[in-house]
Amino acid sequence: MGRFPVTLFLTLRSLLRPVAFGVAGAIFDANGRVLLVQQTYAKGWRLPGGAIDHGEAPEKGVRRELREELGLSGGRVRLFGLYSRKLWWLTHMVALYVIEDGAIDFHPNREVRAIRWDHPDQPPSGTTPATLRRLAELASGAQQDDEW
Repeated sequence: MGRFPVTLFLTLRSLLRPVAFGVAGAIFDANGRVLLVQQTYAKGWRLPGGAIDHGEAPEKGVRRELREELGLSGGRVRLFGLYSRKLWWLTHMVALYVIEDGAIDFHPNREVRAIRWDHPDQPPSGTTPATLRRLAELASGAQQDDEW
């Protein structure tokens, strides 16, 4: 009986204070431009990414997401920063990775309708506020804020 109350407590706590973990990738080309996407289900230009699978390591998750959505292969991956945001009743954690020297073989799909390459200090009109903050950080080379 000693383990049951702990398990019940942890289950209830996870229902009342759930956490979602996502990943995003700042994919850079040889000219220092970053890849931005337009998703099919959200407005604005943003960094690509998504949710990690249950038990999946974040770096594997970002590679999988970017392979599935953009056809990313290869490249060097490094963690840039960890961020949080409130999303309804959830705490949403996001790990942002920088990817260099990767290859993209993009075809529009059910999640991403369009891509474009821009210099981080010259984002296009319609870029989301969170993406503008991340691009400014990427241009400066350091995480400035912990909120996505």
